[in-house]
Amino acid sequence: MTDEQTTTGNGEGAVSEERGDEELFVETSGEVDESGAEELDEEEEEELDESVTLEQTGPRFDFIEIIFLVSLCGAADALELLDLTGVGIIIGFAVDFVAGPATIMYLWLKGTSHLGKNAIAQGIELIPVLDVLPIRTTAIILTIIAVNYPKVFEKAGVAGKIAQKALTKGKG
Repeated sequence: MTDEQTTTGNGEGAVSEERGDEELFVETSGEVDESGAEELDEEEEEELDESVTLEQTGPRFDFIEIIFLVSLCGAADALELLDLTGVGIIIGFAVDFVAGPATIMYLWLKGTSHLGKNAIAQGIELIPVLDVLPIRTTAIILTIIAVNYPKVFEKAGVAGKIAQKALTKGKG
């Protein structure tokens, strides 16, 4: 065989390539045409389409990311409890200026569309009395739920609109 030679199998899709010192052997389930391109069966195309669809609509945060984000925000909110002491205010501001931008940066790099809502929560954490509340942790949990399960918030939005109409009719 020469340095660059390609052979095709007997219709079962076996392809062997030899280039210099390396040999590559690929076995495929579809048929290989004269150009070496594999033709997919209709069933394989449907499976491929379904897997692409599942990847696009699947959850965006996996378990490790959820544990990391909730732990980071939970620890930051726990440190914020030190604001109740006089010296804790300085520690609280330090936590705000580290955990807030870290969370926003992570969400930005992740590409979520709920970045602005979480940034508002991080801004509220800068207010000295309100930063004792677990706003940061609540915001990240709601962000994770909204990204992983968007239909939950769509249903809540519909229920909110129905409740708003019921309240406005009751006043009139």
